[in-house]
Amino acid sequence: MSSLAAGLTRPFALPRLAWWWAPASLVVAAVTWPAGSLSTSALDAYWPVGLHLAAQEGLAPGRDVVFTYGPLAFLAFPVLVGTATAIAAFAFTAAVHLALVVVVLRTTAKRLPWPAALTCAVVAGAAPVPAADAPVLLVLAVCLASLADDTRVHLSRLALGGGALAALELLVKVNDGLVCLVLLALTVWRSRRASLLLAAGFLASFAALWRVAGGRYGDLGTWARLSLHLLASYAQGMALRGPVRDLELSALLLVALAAIAVAQTRTLPRLRGLATWLSLACFGFAFFKEGFVREDAAHETVFFAAFAVALLVVDWVEPEVRLCALLLAAIALHGPGGSADAAGETALGVVAAWLAARTFGRRRILIVLAPVAVAAGLVFEHGLAALPASPSVSAVANEARLLASASQRGAMLAGERSDVRRREPLTAAMLASLRGHTVDVEPYGATIAWGYGLDWRPEGVVESYAAYDPALDSYAARTLTAQRILQLPWSGIDDHNALWQAPALVLAELCDYRVAAGDPSGATVLARTPSRCGSRHRLGTAYARLGVWLSVPKAAHSIVYASIAVHTTLANTVRSLVLRPAEVRIDARGTGGGTFGVVPATATDGLVLRLPHDRSLPQPAGGTAIARFRLTGAPSARVTFYALPLH
Repeated sequence: MSSLAAGLTRPFALPRLAWWWAPASLVVAAVTWPAGSLSTSALDAYWPVGLHLAAQEGLAPGRDVVFTYGPLAFLAFPVLVGTATAIAAFAFTAAVHLALVVVVLRTTAKRLPWPAALTCAVVAGAAPVPAADAPVLLVLAVCLASLADDTRVHLSRLALGGGALAALELLVKVNDGLVCLVLLALTVWRSRRASLLLAAGFLASFAALWRVAGGRYGDLGTWARLSLHLLASYAQGMALRGPVRDLELSALLLVALAAIAVAQTRTLPRLRGLATWLSLACFGFAFFKEGFVREDAAHETVFFAAFAVALLVVDWVEPEVRLCALLLAAIALHGPGGSADAAGETALGVVAAWLAARTFGRRRILIVLAPVAVAAGLVFEHGLAALPASPSVSAVANEARLLASASQRGAMLAGERSDVRRREPLTAAMLASLRGHTVDVEPYGATIAWGYGLDWRPEGVVESYAAYDPALDSYAARTLTAQRILQLPWSGIDDHNALWQAPALVLAELCDYRVAAGDPSGATVLARTPSRCGSRHRLGTAYARLGVWLSVPKAAHSIVYASIAVHTTLANTVRSLVLRPAEVRIDARGTGGGTFGVVPATATDGLVLRLPHDRSLPQPAGGTAIARFRLTGAPSARVTFYALPLH
């Protein structure tokens, strides 16, 4: 065949530019750069600033702090809180973003012409996959490539490099690190040498990175134990229900993924095919839990974006399977409630249409009209998504210049802190009481401590709602050692009662701190004092059945609280493992009453129901005097009332 004929046959081939993917990846990564302006004001929560502060202040993981992320989690949030952590976060984000683009581009270029491969790379780079989750996709891609072809990736190199990356990811985001380890184990099991290298690479890297994170080896056991508690209790502590249709769409996508995974593995040897299917199942389940335990737009978007990109990093061998993967990725990019990337969705649809015509020919193009129609129907059912604004290439250069210039960094830090002080004003009396002391900000407010330059010493779970079970609650109370607490107006996450969020921590605050200053907004400064609480005594025990009201006993000048042991069922335990447990709520009547969500595990630590009228006692505005309450969502519970006298 002549060169001209070959060119007509493959009009998009680049035979002399085998390296074209390298500059193309750099351009795509710059065009789809995910970071913002390094500004803390762009964050929708305080805890990422707390992660940076914990690293800067030298708070030791396990001894001082434990959070749902790891001690190196600040790497996934490139904001300017301090120079060293901001530069490290910028470098980490840039590295994983570029690596993801490279993997997608090189994978898709093996089966698609370069314009289609570039389209897929741009879509993957623009997908809102958090930097903390991107390494899982990289490990998934390399592991599946190795399982598909033993000669493609050398198992020894994969084991060593993958072990190091899994160790880093474990310290960035614990659950993702464990997923990486499972994926790698499923890949290298067929080689004893590779399995040993994986263990050695992981352990050696983890030991070194643990020291880099400021950890002491003596605290490693505490950190590991509490991190497992965080993972095991997250579903009951952070459950939030959302639109049912998004959950249904995710379930359909997972079923479709299982189906094309079977098609992908039918040509592989049995055990390698099983390992491939289990790897995809592990990935799908992990991100399903991440996206739908808290069924809000932010978490759901992570699932849909990661699902779409995962379909692009896999080298689907058969054209029909590749077509299905592109269509599923387009549907996934539609996202929760029709709020995701319309441009990427459309682009993948165009690529899928081209692939369909190329695969089936014009006479058989009607075969693919049915799935395309289904995809289009889903799109229009949820409504067309708005086209998101894409960050320009100049954003990368601007952030790099800012981090490289000491004067620009200083000016930005001063401006950011000034903005915090303007948004969260404190009176002169409150500031005077806080200066010169270690300070915790409750229930969450690391950004405020940073904005005012306070000596931040949080309780151990960083933000009190993260005490999801008694072990974490006890740890939070035990690590509450700050000399001052800046108590913001009492508020709980979602619809929880602030006094019932981390009950052991709340009791420690009530007993060991007194009001020292306040302002009209309801914020107060609490000063640490010798404990004012005496020995508790039991007031009585009752058995609460669903919907039955219980009266709360009184006790003179005492804190009255109830330890509630909610009876659970096997079905509810299974629900918690698969997704999330049934919701338990308390309907309370009296001062400070209402209907509140409850974390059943920590309810045994004691929910405060009555507080005496004492101006020095920290408590919500208006006081707390619950007269009666009832449970909903639980079949029954054993309720023990206690009184804690105040000196």
